[in-house]
Amino acid sequence: MLLVYWLKQSISYKGNLNYGIALSKKQILFLLLSESLLFLLLFLLYYFNQSPDTANSFAWQNIFLYFRGVLPVMALTSIDDRTFRFLSNPTWECLITAIIVDYLVLLVASRVRSKSTSKA
Repeated sequence: MLLVYWLKQSISYKGNLNYGIALSKKQILFLLLSESLLFLLLFLLYYFNQSPDTANSFAWQNIFLYFRGVLPVMALTSIDDRTFRFLSNPTWECLITAIIVDYLVLLVASRVRSKSTSKA
């Protein structure tokens, strides 16, 4: 749901591209801040609710809530577990991949927006 808001903002943005995406620098900073706060909230919930009865993995606990960060990391570990051994219990890596996925989605939306406005 967080990315839907930023896609709407990207489509309705009237200024120049910043870092390749159609958002102002303040909006980009707010996106990074909100993504970091969401990650921090999920991490704290994971940290304080660990139980020996369940799989204690940040990725498994938040696979549906934070899929933009968890699914790419899980895909990398399923490709070759030896190469990506450092991702055995990913936490901070999920934040980094979520920011990269957000950037790529907004970059594609900005390109589509710029092509549609240039045709008009």
